Amino acid sequence: MRRTAIPLGSAVALFVFALPAPVAAQPDAAQGPAAGAALRAAYLAELADVQTKIKALAEAIPEDKYAWRPAAGVRSIGEVFGHMAGGNYYLTKVAGVEPPAGNPDFEKLGKKELLVWLDKSYEHVRASLNAATPEQLEKPIEFFGQKTTVRGLYLKAYGHLAEHL
Repeated sequence: MRRTAIPLGSAVALFVFALPAPVAAQPDAAQGPAAGAALRAAYLAELADVQTKIKALAEAIPEDKYAWRPAAGVRSIGEVFGHMAGGNYYLTKVAGVEPPAGNPDFEKLGKKELLVWLDKSYEHVRASLNAATPEQLEKPIEFFGQKTTVRGLYLKAYGHLAEHL
């Protein structure tokens, strides 16, 4: 069996460049406006993607199926869509942004109204995130007994939507 020797410098370089980048090297708003803008843009793109998927699903389900629930005590299909719309307003309220006045009981709306309110709720999330300063995003908060930041809460808002999708 023939062995090939790799020069020590090349072996070290392969090892160092194969390591994952340290967390500090990842884009973060604390590293400057460009990195913060890139993170915000990536979040908004993911939010738009999940919104498109949820809307397509909500539109595809016939209205007479919105009252269907898999078991007693479980939200109906319509209630789940209403829960997502209401959740968008609730999570931004926890982040310090008041929802508009006059919101309905989202879980009791019909299909047509739900589709309108879902769109409004996503727009509210986008507007509140776009209005947030880097300092506001770093504000520490507590959410259901967990310590996080406003930025972390926006990530939870996206995760909440993806979970229900």
